Amino acid sequence: MKNPMRREYLDDFRKDSQGNYVYSGQIYRIDGSGKKIKVILLLLLLLSVLPAAAAGFTTAGGMKDTFYVIIPYILEVCCAFGLSWNVLRLLMSGESIKEYVLSSVSKYLPVFSYGLSIFAFISIVCITVFLVKTGLGGESMLSFALIACKLVSLLSSLILIRFFKKISFSKEDN
Repeated sequence: MKNPMRREYLDDFRKDSQGNYVYSGQIYRIDGSGKKIKVILLLLLLLSVLPAAAAGFTTAGGMKDTFYVIIPYILEVCCAFGLSWNVLRLLMSGESIKEYVLSSVSKYLPVFSYGLSIFAFISIVCITVFLVKTGLGGESMLSFALIACKLVSLLSSLILIRFFKKISFSKEDN
């Protein structure tokens, strides 16, 4: 009887004559120019994640002591981490992408990308509420730069998911 906690993709690994595990499942390749597509994915990932992370290094717009600004930011960073993990998993798989990697990335990349966009939007709204409530003060330019970072993160994560959905993968003959 199989352990219910066992992951199904482990069935695709077989022992060879030397006792090493070898993947025997389905392999996929990116159709078209795989390296170009991976470079574009990496650039979109950096444009999505770096502005989201950079916002944590500022005190503008209530980032140091206002809970309704900080909570969406924390959730945005969590989504940025998940998005990074999934894109990097795809990028690090090389030319041959294993089926379990592709199915996992295809399942979770949209979730984290949309999550990043949603929480970036909520952060923009919360920062704007904070600025209206407290006045612009002396940090207005820094606050507008923070909002611009959030906009870049929001838009590039939406572009990333749209770009990922257009990538076609083909099965490789084993």
